[in-house]
Amino acid sequence: MKINNSQILIISTVLFFLSSGCSKKNDYNTIEFGNKILKSENYSIELKTKSLEYFTQDSNIKIRQNYLLGGIRTPEFELNISLPAGEYKVFSFLEAGLTDSIYLKLFVNNEEQKFNWQSFAPPAEPRENIQEIFRVIVTDVTSNGGEINFKYIGIKDSIRILALKIFNNNNLNLKPDTELKKSLSSIGSYKFINDSNLINKSISAIDGDDNYNAYWSYILSSYKTSIDLFNEIGWEKGNKIYGLSIFARLHQCVMLLDGIIDDKIASSYIGENARWIRGRVLWWLNKERGGKDEYSGAMNDIDYLLNHYPNDELIRMYAGEKINLPGAIDSIYISPNAPRWSKMQREAIARLSSEIDWWVNERQAENGELGGKIDDDVELLRWWSTLAAFGDENTMRGWKKLAKAVWSNPKVYKGYSKNPIDVEHSAEFISDAFPEMVYFTENAADKFLKPSAEYFLNLWTFKNSKGRRFFKSSWFSSTQVVTNPPKDRDLAMNTRAAKAVRFYAWKTNDQMVKDALYEWSSAWCDMAMRTDKGKPSGAFPSSVRGTDEQFNGDGVNWYDADMYWTYYDWKESGGVSFYDQLLFSYLTHKDKKLLYPLWYTLRLIAKNQNVESPPEGSSAWAAKILTKDHNFWNTVLQYRLFTSDGSFDNLITTYGNPYSKFLLTGDEKHLHEGLHRLLDDVRFNTPLRTSEVIHTDRVRTSDIITLKGMLTGNDSYELESPFLWITYENTDVKLTPLVTFISPKKISLLMFYHSSEDIEPTIRLWNLQKGQYLLKVFDEFKNVVSEKQFENKNEGTRVSVKIKGEYLFSINIEKIN
Repeated sequence: MKINNSQILIISTVLFFLSSGCSKKNDYNTIEFGNKILKSENYSIELKTKSLEYFTQDSNIKIRQNYLLGGIRTPEFELNISLPAGEYKVFSFLEAGLTDSIYLKLFVNNEEQKFNWQSFAPPAEPRENIQEIFRVIVTDVTSNGGEINFKYIGIKDSIRILALKIFNNNNLNLKPDTELKKSLSSIGSYKFINDSNLINKSISAIDGDDNYNAYWSYILSSYKTSIDLFNEIGWEKGNKIYGLSIFARLHQCVMLLDGIIDDKIASSYIGENARWIRGRVLWWLNKERGGKDEYSGAMNDIDYLLNHYPNDELIRMYAGEKINLPGAIDSIYISPNAPRWSKMQREAIARLSSEIDWWVNERQAENGELGGKIDDDVELLRWWSTLAAFGDENTMRGWKKLAKAVWSNPKVYKGYSKNPIDVEHSAEFISDAFPEMVYFTENAADKFLKPSAEYFLNLWTFKNSKGRRFFKSSWFSSTQVVTNPPKDRDLAMNTRAAKAVRFYAWKTNDQMVKDALYEWSSAWCDMAMRTDKGKPSGAFPSSVRGTDEQFNGDGVNWYDADMYWTYYDWKESGGVSFYDQLLFSYLTHKDKKLLYPLWYTLRLIAKNQNVESPPEGSSAWAAKILTKDHNFWNTVLQYRLFTSDGSFDNLITTYGNPYSKFLLTGDEKHLHEGLHRLLDDVRFNTPLRTSEVIHTDRVRTSDIITLKGMLTGNDSYELESPFLWITYENTDVKLTPLVTFISPKKISLLMFYHSSEDIEPTIRLWNLQKGQYLLKVFDEFKNVVSEKQFENKNEGTRVSVKIKGEYLFSINIEKIN
C-alpha cells in the first residue's frame, strides 16, 4: 500500500495508555506503523507526513518480534501523541537503512534530542539494499496532559520507522526482595557467563501485564537477543537461526545494547555486562575492519569497566596491556645444552602447538568450523601451516576437519565460491584450505585443486586480441564472471585464485595447465616492463583491463586501482604476488624473460635506497614500499635458492626477512631477532588469541615467518607457490630443526632434541633435483654418525634420520654426481 500527497492519518494500535490494565500483554503500549490504518476508539495518534510508503521485513521473522516486521518509509514526519501527565520513556524502532551512522534528527516538542548510535565503517562496495537490522532510540519525555510532538527528519537516508514503545517512568525501578531483582544482580555483572537460559528464568519471573512488568519483559528480551547474537559469533548455524550474516548479527547486537545502555534505568542494573559485551564486539570489529568509530566505542566501554575493575586482567588486555598468564608452557623442559636458537624455537613451537590444541580440542565444532565464519576460519591456516609442515599431528587433524567443512559449505559450489564476490574473499575458501594439503594428504590435488585449474582454463581467463591471457575480472565464482566496470580488470590478488592452479600443475605435472599459467605470467611480464602512466619499469600496475591492456582502466595513474577495496591499490599490495607467479612459471618453462620484472625491481630498490619522502607514484616511492614487504623478500630468497644467483645478496641481507639474512650470512643473531618478536607475541594475552576470539582471521602471529623459514627453508607468511624445501613427519614439539643451506642439489640442517630419549623423524624433500643422494649425519665434533644413499624420484621423497636427545646434530643431503 502506498499513500501520496499531504494528509493526516489516524493510526490505531491496541493502545490503552499506561494508566490501567490491558487485555494483551506487551501490546498496549506499542504503536506499530506496519499495520493497516484504522481509527482508535481510545487515544488517537496523529501522524503528519507529505508522503509515505509501507514496507515489510518478513524475511527477518527469525530475529524480530511481530511489531518489527513492517513500517513506513518517508523523508520526514511528525507524530502527536496525547498522554496523561507524567514522565515517560519512549523507544523508537527504526531500520538501520542504507547508512552506518546517525541518519536522522529527532525533535520532541521542537527540542532536538541527543542519542547515541554506534557508527560503523561503511562497506567497501556500495550498499544496494537496506540492511536487515534495526536501530533503537531511547527518549525520556514529560507530558503535562496534552499532546507531545515527535518530529523525525531524515538527513542521510529516509526514515523507516517500525514501532514505538512507551512506558510510564513511575515505578520502573526493580521492586525490592523479588526474584527479578535477585536475578538481575547476577546477569547484569560483567562477569556473567552470558547464558541466555538464565535470562529466560528472569523473564519467567515477570508476572503481570502492567507498565512495570511490560517494561522489564521488553528490556530482558532485548538483552537476551543481544547475548544470543554475541554467543553465536561467526558460527555458520547463526546464519540459519537468525537469517543474518556474522556482521549483521554483531551490528544488531550492538544496536540492541545501545538501546539498553542509553536507558538509565535498565543500564543501572544490566549496563555493566551490556558494556562488556558491546565493548568486546566493537574491539573485534575494529580489529577486523579498522573503523575509528568502532575503536572509539570499544575503548569507551572498556575504559569504563577498567575504572571500576582496574585489576581485572582480561579487561587490561583489551585496554592494550600485555599480560603473561601462567600456564603449563612456562614449565616445559628446555635443555641447557641447546644453542640459543633451539631454546627459543622450542618455546615457540610449544606455545603455538598449545594454541592449536585449544582451537582443535576446545573450539572446533564437530562439523569442522572454528566459529569465525568459515571463510575467515581458513585464514588461521596461514600460520597453522608452519606447524603442519613441522608434522604436528593435531594441526593436520584440525586442518583436514576444517577443510571438509569448507568443501561441503553452501558458500562453496563445485570447488570454488558459489557467489561471484571479489577475489580476495571468493578465493580464500580454496586457496587457504587446500593447496598446502598436498604436503600431508594423498590425492589432495586431484580431489580439491582440479576444479580451480579447469575454471582458470575455461571460465576465468581469456586471450585478448593481442593473444595475451588475462583474467576477465576480479569478481567471479565457479559458474559466473562479473565484468561490469570497475570489476572487469585483472590484478595481483587474482594470484590467490590461481594458487590452487599452481599447486595442481606442480603436483600433477599437467602441461596444459602449466602452459596456461605461463601465458598469464608472460602477459603480466609485458605489463610490468611497460611504463604507461609513469609506472617504473619492472613494477606491476595495480590492475589491467585485459581487453585493451589499460592500466587501472580509465584511471589517471598506474597505482590507484579504484576498485572499492583499498587493498587492491598498489601502496597496499605492491603487486608482490606476481613476482612469485612469474618465478613459478620460470621454473616450469625456463623463460628468463619472466625474471626481468624481479631484476628491474631489485635494481630500482638499489638505486633508490637513500631517497627520503619520495612523491607518490615515483620510482623511489615504489621501491620504499617494496623494501618493507615480507612476501616480496621471500620471493627474492626463493629466486636466489632456485637459481643460485647471488647478484642481489646485499639487498637480501639489508632488507630481507630475518631467516633470509641468516641463510646468507650464517649469523644466528637474525634468528634470535625474529624468534624474539614471535615469542613477544605468543607469550602474552593468550585469551585474545583463543577464547575471546570473534574474528578468526585476525589471530595473526608476529614473525611466524622466521620459524617457518627455519623449518622449511621458506620464510613466507602466506605461501603462494609450492616452494617449501622440507617438511617433516614423526616429530614432536621437543624437536628443533634449522635449515642452514639450500640449493637445488644440496640441503643442510641442524637438529636438537630436548629430551633424554632418541627420536627418528622423517624428512620430506620437495624441490631438490631428481637423482641419487647421500645423507650424512654429523655430531657436534663433525664426526660422521651415520650415512645412507637414497634416490629422490618424486616431490616429497621421504628419508628418515635418527638422532640422540640433548645433542646437536648436523645433517647434510647432497646429490651424488
